[in-house]
Amino acid sequence: MKMKKTVVFLLALLMLPAFGLASEGQRSDTAAFFDEVVFVGDSLMNQLLRFNLAQKKEGLLPFGEARFLVANSYSLHHASRDKLQTGVNLKYRGREYPLQEALRVMEAKKVFILVGMNDYPGFDEERDVRYWRRMVEQVREAVPGIEVYALSLTPMVKEREIKKLNQAQIDRYNANIEALSREMGFHFVDVATALKNAEGFLDRAMSRDRYVHLSDEAVVILVNSLQDYARTQMSMQVEAE
Repeated sequence: MKMKKTVVFLLALLMLPAFGLASEGQRSDTAAFFDEVVFVGDSLMNQLLRFNLAQKKEGLLPFGEARFLVANSYSLHHASRDKLQTGVNLKYRGREYPLQEALRVMEAKKVFILVGMNDYPGFDEERDVRYWRRMVEQVREAVPGIEVYALSLTPMVKEREIKKLNQAQIDRYNANIEALSREMGFHFVDVATALKNAEGFLDRAMSRDRYVHLSDEAVVILVNSLQDYARTQMSMQVEAE
């Protein structure tokens, strides 16, 4: 366990130049972009939360003052419902909320959403789009003016593909959500491409469970993708001004 923590910390140190973090106690160069963000998702997003908490313990703030709403086994189905569900719900300050109500209570300005892996993404494409449309509409109604960012699903290990969960379907899911983002005017963030090998899959060595969850090294790649996206958005904002 001690060796594993040491490896995670060393990986974090290696990525600091990409974050613009020169020393302990500093915010990243993109912190301002993430300060008002709420990250929402399942166990994949929980990996990002754990990384962020580990960085904070070292006095580093790669995502500024961003907050997280995560629940293992949370799904797109759960996120699209306007009432509490049996079993899995998001919690904020010890209380359970539907997604849109939690964001309202938190007074979120931006929300980054990573959901779908628990729904057999791409197996029923019409359902995926319908759920995403409903979720975005509900969030916007509850929190007028909020900026919605959809994160692409990350890839999976080739050897673990099954009929209802495979890379081709994950790719279709991502393509459908990207198309919906253009139609509805929300943001789509591609965090999948940087994690794919030459065949378009997640390398076994980059997966913690040799399935869909990310290794420590892969989480760093995910974080860097988010940082790069933030820099691009910040640069576009400056140019627009």
